[in-house]
Amino acid sequence: MHRNYKEVFRLRLLVIFLVGSLLAVPLVTSYATGSKPSPFCSSFNREVNPVISAFNDSFSKVLQAQTLQTQLLATQWQQTDQNIANSRKQTDKNINDDFTKLGVKATTNIEKQAVNIYETNINELIAMRRSIHDEATATFRASVKSTLDLRQITIDGQSSAFQTAVNDAINTARTSCTSNPTDGPRIHSIFQSSMNTAQTTFRNALIGDKSFTNRINQLITQRNAVFKSADDNFQSAQSSMVKALKNTFGKNSSI
Repeated sequence: MHRNYKEVFRLRLLVIFLVGSLLAVPLVTSYATGSKPSPFCSSFNREVNPVISAFNDSFSKVLQAQTLQTQLLATQWQQTDQNIANSRKQTDKNINDDFTKLGVKATTNIEKQAVNIYETNINELIAMRRSIHDEATATFRASVKSTLDLRQITIDGQSSAFQTAVNDAINTARTSCTSNPTDGPRIHSIFQSSMNTAQTTFRNALIGDKSFTNRINQLITQRNAVFKSADDNFQSAQSSMVKALKNTFGKNSSI
């Protein structure tokens, strides 16, 4: 999950880099005056068009990476569920084998009754732990999905605003160069200011997006704490049950 998030983050940094490339488009070393078009206006379309193409392509990849993340997460959870089912099936087999062995060792009515009580209590204990795990997992996944959905909405909004700001700056410069090609210094200054503002806003948004990663880490910690509490309670209760069973069979028994 985190690995794919890093890919989204990397692609968004690439977008910022491409905008930086746009800021380098103007040829500011010499501005023409009079009726001759300025170097900025004369080179603008030639320099900007390929960068804009890469810019839009990078945004498309950001969206693709977000979609892929959702798909990978669903696949990962499905595999996790299958692994848990397989593990529980094996656990049930092992426990039933142990119960069978205990039944053979129980020769008196008291011992047989103790084994029956032990089996019932262990099965209830296992069912309780699994229920707690399942509930914690369901809560965790719902919270993660909600967090990722909100993050995607946020990223979509940030990306759309950034694209609009960049395209507006480019279109304004292009229109200005068409109507007044000799006014390169002023057009260039406005273009740079608009692009710098768009770039800074988007970069600050990337920093703010880290809160989503922190939220998911918190959810993982909360889920694991529930798991540990359930496991610790299980182990403690099971130990008490085994001890009581051994007392019934006698301290020298091999159970």
